[in-house]
Amino acid sequence: DDPEGQEAFRGHLVVAISPEESDMVVAEQITERIGKEFGKAVFVETRVLGHARVEDNVFEVWLESYDVDLLHSRRQAFIN
Repeated sequence: DDPEGQEAFRGHLVVAISPEESDMVVAEQITERIGKEFGKAVFVETRVLGHARVEDNVFEVWLESYDVDLLHSRRQAFIN
């Protein structure tokens, strides 16, 4: 029920994290920055993966729009 938001909407940013406090702090910083930069054009969702452990290196950011684009993966960076 937000015509202005629907008109402005361009994508959905998903931040998938482990339940570690440090990951939550960074996810909040990302959410605040995207809100300031893009307003209602980008909706940010943080998904806390409760089953993830620190050693799993879970921290992913992807943009869902027409396509789904993985923007960052700590796990991929760690493995490579």
